[in-house]
Amino acid sequence: MGKLVFAAIVLLGSLVPRAILAVAIGVPALIFIFSIFRVIPAGQVGVKVLFGEVIPVPLREGLNG
Repeated sequence: MGKLVFAAIVLLGSLVPRAILAVAIGVPALIFIFSIFRVIPAGQVGVKVLFGEVIPVPLREGLNG
């Protein structure tokens, strides 16, 4: 699978200008990076759920990862 993705990137790199390729890779990467973090409002407590199982440690107010 990794070889297929690499081949697609190489093929696209030769066909599409580098700026468009950078945007096409950069935007999903930024969305992924920012989706990792959660902000819990003041006075609230967050509950982390992993694959349907509740993690017993609460998320405190503020930025959580």
